[in-house]
Amino acid sequence: MGTDNLFWKRKTKTPVRKSKTRGIPPTSFLIVCEGKKTEPNYFKAFKLKSANIKVVGCGDNTLSLMNKTCKIRDKAANDEEIFDQVWCVFDRDSFPLKNFNEAIHLAEREKIKVAYSKNLGDRGRPAGV
Repeated sequence: MGTDNLFWKRKTKTPVRKSKTRGIPPTSFLIVCEGKKTEPNYFKAFKLKSANIKVVGCGDNTLSLMNKTCKIRDKAANDEEIFDQVWCVFDRDSFPLKNFNEAIHLAEREKIKVAYSKNLGDRGRPAGV
């Protein structure tokens, strides 16, 4: 008789594991990138349960891509799709330095995060160095 009661007491003391993310909305990202296929496929390969990621490949570069990022973000906001972080991803390549610098300044003004790759020369140094 007493052992049956003890069995039930032990069973009820087992801790219940709760999801740590329950009740916390996932972070949402908008990533606008230069390429139409390669970069979007790369970012879409990340399967995250804790974040919603929307990737848009535009086929533009530097300044024109940054302008398009602003337009995509603003259109999404008009459609009530708000992103916690907006990223613009492009190559530095051989585009005019003026366009690159303007794109970086526009990103700072618009609070858009930027990720870019530098074109490395055949000796592992940035081109033009």
